[in-house]
Parts: sequence; structure tokens; C-alpha cells
Amino acid sequence: ISLDDQAILDAYVYMDRACRSMPGGAIALGKNDLWIASTTKAADALLLTTDKDFLPLHPKHCLVHWIDPDSKLAGQQAGSQTPLS
Repeated sequence: ISLDDQAILDAYVYMDRACRSMPGGAIALGKNDLWIASTTKAADALLLTTDKDFLPLHPKHCLVHWIDPDSKLAGQQAGSQTPLS
């Protein structure tokens, strides 16, 4: 998806407004995180993260799945899999 796609630009405005008007008070997402959340929304995708900053957006504004960085999964080498028996 190209960042100049109108759906992403619209989602960026939507996410910025959503972050500013959260029920418990505004949340501050960095600009890169705002682009990530916007792209997730525009693509109707699931945002996988080890960062809890996105959690207030779930599920109303975009779908977020938090992965505990201390979990066994997070500690595996990229691309590696446990062989099946």
C-alpha cells in the first residue's frame, strides 16, 4: 500500500482525531506509530506489536494483537520454526 493512497491519508486523519479524543484522555502516538495504525486501519489488517502503545485503539479504531516480548515466541529467531514430529 502506498502512503499516498487516499484511504491511508483519510485513516491518518481519523486516527489522529481518535487519539486526541480517547475517553480516558488523549493518547500520544509518535508520528511513525500513527502511520502504522493508519495503514492497519486502511488495509483492514491486524496490527501485531510488542508495544502496548497501540492497545487503546483496539478494537474500536483498529485491531491490535499484543505479543509479550518475554514470551517464548518473541525469543525465537526470525524465520525459524520448531520441527513437527
